[in-house]
Amino acid sequence: MPCDINQRDIQAGWLTRARKGAQKTNCSEVAEVYPELMIRDESGRIDGVRYDELAPMLLNEVQQQQRKIAAQDEQNAVEAAEIRDLTRRQKQLAIQEMQLRDVQRQLALMQAALAKLDGQ
Repeated sequence: MPCDINQRDIQAGWLTRARKGAQKTNCSEVAEVYPELMIRDESGRIDGVRYDELAPMLLNEVQQQQRKIAAQDEQNAVEAAEIRDLTRRQKQLAIQEMQLRDVQRQLALMQAALAKLDGQ
């Protein structure tokens, strides 16, 4: 949605201390994401942006993202614990499988020795 303003496109230059240079946000970009922040004239044309409302909205979005990330981190921790438990169980099963094969070999040897004794 282009900004149809008689003057140049409204731009707010925010100098970010964390980055070199200025971050600019124009009303076209804001209109695409948050059309409710647009100031419109009687005919519905975009006349400006409510930049004073942009910061609280962005803060809310950041907080929501942080909550989602925290929930994902928690889920990742649960899944990592499940993976560790499954890996431990898999190792135990491998050990038990080797022990079972060993017992089966011993049983086969005993059966062969018993059959030999029965044949005498």
